[in-house]
Amino acid sequence: MITVEKGDLFEGAYNAISHGVNCKGVMGAGISHPFMVKYPDMYEDYKSKCISGYARPGGFDRYLYEGGLKAVFNLFSQDNPGADARKDWLLMSLLGASHDVVVNAVPADGSKFRFAMPLIGCGIGGLEFKDLYETLGILDVIFGEKIEYVVVYNDSNENQVLDFLAQSGVESTV
Repeated sequence: MITVEKGDLFEGAYNAISHGVNCKGVMGAGISHPFMVKYPDMYEDYKSKCISGYARPGGFDRYLYEGGLKAVFNLFSQDNPGADARKDWLLMSLLGASHDVVVNAVPADGSKFRFAMPLIGCGIGGLEFKDLYETLGILDVIFGEKIEYVVVYNDSNENQVLDFLAQSGVESTV
């Protein structure tokens, strides 16, 4: 299931939140900057993994918080900062993170894992919302019984989302 909703990524009722990152250890702009500020330990861990060479385009990293009850996924959708996101890297990073969720974190009560994200790669990264939505469509076929993918947008990218939704016939929740 793919849900598109307007809200605050950091305040919603999600099991995990994610965002796109580069492999150079830089979180200076876009949605990554608030992640860096809110989770400074995650940022330091991310930076060290970039320096060590662990970070590769198409990979991911999971950072647990709230005693391991919630997670932040850094999705390596870009090699370099700027307009460097690629749809194949986005797919591979989300595929790996989704597999990690299914293996390690699906709720025991049978409810779906709510995996939230902003418009990954659709701002500074250079992708369009259509690219993210199509990628999630592929993942929904594989993991849809266990994971609900939630795309959270706000005022700054509302037009991009609503235009796509109107053209494609997909419904949004607020």
